[in-house]
Amino acid sequence: DIHNSLRSRYVRWGARSRYVRVVNKRVLARFALVNLKRNFYRGVVPVADRYLETVRSFGILDDGQGLEVFVPDETASLVKAMMSKYRLERFESVLGIAPTAKHFTKQWLPERFVESGVEFARKRRTKILVFGAREEREYCGDIAQMINARLNSPAAENLAGTMSFLETAVAFDRCDCIIANDSALMHLAAARKRRLVAIFGPTVREFGFFPSGTEHSVVEHAGLECRPCSPTGLAQCPEGHFRCMREIRVETVVSAAERLLASRS
Repeated sequence: DIHNSLRSRYVRWGARSRYVRVVNKRVLARFALVNLKRNFYRGVVPVADRYLETVRSFGILDDGQGLEVFVPDETASLVKAMMSKYRLERFESVLGIAPTAKHFTKQWLPERFVESGVEFARKRRTKILVFGAREEREYCGDIAQMINARLNSPAAENLAGTMSFLETAVAFDRCDCIIANDSALMHLAAARKRRLVAIFGPTVREFGFFPSGTEHSVVEHAGLECRPCSPTGLAQCPEGHFRCMREIRVETVVSAAERLLASRS
């Protein structure tokens, strides 16, 4: 049981299994860090490794290859055809932007994503692909539109809601670098081994959700006294100032992306 929730406990009870293994969520350490700002974590263990801890007694070990997502050949072919209209080979680089997250406090400011895309495109011939879910299409569309208005060119494309999760994984493969919040799409980018700039606000490394198994750079407001305020994100900043995100500068994010692209060269 890698959830250890009320629902999964009910399933365990109903299954009457002879052997049960339950994930160690470090609940007490997490509570102390969020509520008391006391760190009792013994090292930083990525969540994927915590899942593997659960089945270690069965001889299942980490192969060292990082996260994986498996895509059927027909899905890859479909996305290749879908992406061909953008003629990405004409550009010096392709930048992916995933500006959304399930909870508001995990989202960097949309205008900062706009500024980052503009700044990045002005320095090199760049195509910008904006990713998100169907319900986020308008939000992502506004970001793409504002980037294009600032650059006076169709540099950005809004792909939010046009692809399934697996199709998005294939589209990520065309990106030289991806800028994302702490979100499902960030982990999907890591699973596709993309160079990744991950922006973290209310959550911290100890919770285990930093990118794993790929070349990445984490941008965060380290040392902020109110961090972390939640292990999963909140609908609004409990302190009212949202400094963890507001004080992350565009220059910091763009520089991180440029360093990752330089490593590609």
